[in-house]
Amino acid sequence: MNKIKATVSTFTEYWNAIYELSIQAKRKNLVLLYRGHGDRRYKCQPGIFRESNKNLDEQYQYNKIIQDYPEEFSKHAHLSNLVKMQHYGVETRLLDFTINPLVALYFAVEAQPEKDGEVIVILEERQKILTHYSDRALMLSCLPPLPSKVKSEIRQFCHIHTNVITDGCLARNNSDAMKKLLHEIRGEYPSFETAIVGQDLLDCFFVFANKDNERMKKQHGLFAIFGLNEEENVEKLERNAIRIVIPQNCKKRLLGELSLMQINSEYIYPGLERKAMLNINKRANWIAVDI
Repeated sequence: MNKIKATVSTFTEYWNAIYELSIQAKRKNLVLLYRGHGDRRYKCQPGIFRESNKNLDEQYQYNKIIQDYPEEFSKHAHLSNLVKMQHYGVETRLLDFTINPLVALYFAVEAQPEKDGEVIVILEERQKILTHYSDRALMLSCLPPLPSKVKSEIRQFCHIHTNVITDGCLARNNSDAMKKLLHEIRGEYPSFETAIVGQDLLDCFFVFANKDNERMKKQHGLFAIFGLNEEENVEKLERNAIRIVIPQNCKKRLLGELSLMQINSEYIYPGLERKAMLNINKRANWIAVDI
């Protein structure tokens, strides 16, 4: 069941809801992670898994972009590649989050004026958030270049072998799919040891990826990276999400209040990105209030 923390009409109401959650998180040594979206009906679902993109071939899309723009991407830096693709609007298995509640509120009110918006809040254990160079993040980021059939076989293998998968286990079970994954991993990290935990390839993890562009820095961004249990991972995030609803008729006022605090399109979308986003909003008859 969706847990609605509050329905807010003003910035003060929003901040009070966030403050209450922050007290709860501090008592339990948890970190608050936020995601804002303009339509509260949206699910916590990465772009590549959405119904509208069900015909997209993740492997083809991933490899084609690297092939077309080799100067922008590295063949053997999969997480960095995914982060950059996400940055440019490519559908990936990443889902954007932020540690800044003002940034999340901006995304909830910046567009779709005819829809109720929403900020979702996840309370996560600090030690469970991965770094860019985590083995788990590395393994999951090596999934996109693999064919769908191979990913399906890896999923089946990991459902049976949920604990540590050693070289001996792979030899006994003769899993070509797992060998292909290991080949992809070692192409980036040659010294990677075969000590994969099957459950890790199925699960979803939050990752603090390297902030190698200005937008990531401004938005205080991090990602959830999804493993092979896509539907279960979406359902888990949905269950754990605490929701703050923003009625449609309050969006424009909140956008103006955020702008007074310099949380506006110029801040969120630095440089040329701001111009592009303003043009998109103009076509949608929805102009952000920049004061």
